[in-house]
Amino acid sequence: NPAVASLSGTNSGDETVTTIKSKLSITTLTGSNTGDQTNITGNAATVTTNANLTGGVTSVGNATTVVTNANLTGGVTSVGNATTVVTNANLTGGVTSVGNAATVVTNANLSGDVSSVGNTTTIGLLKVTNAMIAATTIDLTAKVTGTLPIANGGTNSIATPTAGGINYGTGTAQAYTAVGTSGQFLQSAAGAAPVWAQPGPTSVQVLTSLTPASTYTTPAGVKAIMVELIGGGGGGGGAVVAASQRGTAAGGGGSGTYTRILIVNPASSYLYTIGIAGTAGTVAGGNGGTGGASSFNNGAITAPGGTGGVGCLAQTGANGGALKTLGGTGGAAGIGGNISRVGEDGGTGFVTTGISLGGKGSSSFYGSGGESPVAITTQTIAGVAATGYGAGASGAAVYFAAAAAGAAGFQGVIIVTEYK
Repeated sequence: NPAVASLSGTNSGDETVTTIKSKLSITTLTGSNTGDQTNITGNAATVTTNANLTGGVTSVGNATTVVTNANLTGGVTSVGNATTVVTNANLTGGVTSVGNAATVVTNANLSGDVSSVGNTTTIGLLKVTNAMIAATTIDLTAKVTGTLPIANGGTNSIATPTAGGINYGTGTAQAYTAVGTSGQFLQSAAGAAPVWAQPGPTSVQVLTSLTPASTYTTPAGVKAIMVELIGGGGGGGGAVVAASQRGTAAGGGGSGTYTRILIVNPASSYLYTIGIAGTAGTVAGGNGGTGGASSFNNGAITAPGGTGGVGCLAQTGANGGALKTLGGTGGAAGIGGNISRVGEDGGTGFVTTGISLGGKGSSSFYGSGGESPVAITTQTIAGVAATGYGAGASGAAVYFAAAAAGAAGFQGVIIVTEYK
């Protein structure tokens, strides 16, 4: 057939449809075969390459393949003819990927302590367990708030530590004391905050007011007081001599009693009285006055005063013998004290040929009694006053025609030593 441009193989005899299709590699031949063929129409074979393919069609050699979602697995998807590889870089929100497998996390996937709103997942309140944080740490500076109760090992407090203060419990929380001063020690205040105190006595008060029923006030924080009382000292006696007689000498005053007591957990205040000093004997040979009693706690604790020395009148007769004039007695036993020491008697006045000596005032626990020098020939020596709390005065002494007064004793005192 001259219309066939090229035939392969051997042409021997007349060709049939079957032999022509075989030699032309044509699977289907359509149309009418009338006479010799000038052209082959119908299915035209075209060689398709990857350069001619789009969308989901690929080619390997002469084989073409249509890629659909049914052919895709893992992270590859197809919309129309477009294929997409989904990787972790493409995923956000509630979508995760392991290898090529993409997983969408939705509320349908969540249960228990984890919930989701949109693409946001949330762990419920109070749902974090020790197992969840075992492999990590918690920032205690920025991530923990609130006050940790005592029962959970906390302080139940936001108190700032005081430099030099001491941590103590209030019963519900931890707190800190104020800072003390150098040398102080911390002292219990029962159920209140501890207080700083000085070792040993913290202060001493010397009570000397002669106004009856004065008041001592216990300072705050004082846990005990030591109260020491001294009664007033007796006065010295006076002496007098007539013109024709020998010398005379009066007795000295007795000292006041010393009483001491320790009071633990003292009251807020106490009434007290200070014993007055015994008055001086007059120039007419009068006796010295008795010292007053000192008392504390409205008279429950006392320290009596010493009595005055006896005065001395003129001796009878120009050549009278030796003369003795008694001194005053010391204060009587105290009341209400842990310790009480009675006062001492005053000295005796003494006269002998050529001399006259007034009795010495008795010394007390806190002071010295008065002491007179010897009077000779025509000398006149008045009594000498005491020089310390509770001490007695000396008696007067004169020789020949003269007269002299005694001296006053020394008032009592109360000394309160305070302990915190």
